[in-house]
Amino acid sequence: MSPFDRTRRQFMTSGAAAIASVMAPRLVLAQDSGDAVARQIVERADEIRFPRESFQTDITVTNFSDGTSGDERKFRVLSRGNENTIVLTMSPASERGQALLMRGRDLWIFMPSVSQ
Repeated sequence: MSPFDRTRRQFMTSGAAAIASVMAPRLVLAQDSGDAVARQIVERADEIRFPRESFQTDITVTNFSDGTSGDERKFRVLSRGNENTIVLTMSPASERGQALLMRGRDLWIFMPSVSQ
């Protein structure tokens, strides 16, 4: 390697090190602020998905096939905090009265037409 190449390599290496030393703290700050923004987005989504207060809502689910609406099901969801939820089937009439109970990680299904 010629003395010129050696000097050029040393210059490039020291220049890259200088740029990295100036930019690294900024990159870390950008990453930290990006992480904070991402964390805030997830926290807001969790507040919507898992509200701490009790709530009740009615949900309608419509199946579509080739753009045409098919059968429709209606449910009533009652929730107390994040741990206790019951989902009642309101329609169709053939499934009315079915219930899904969730307590923490436990899950029960009640189907009045099933004897066991």
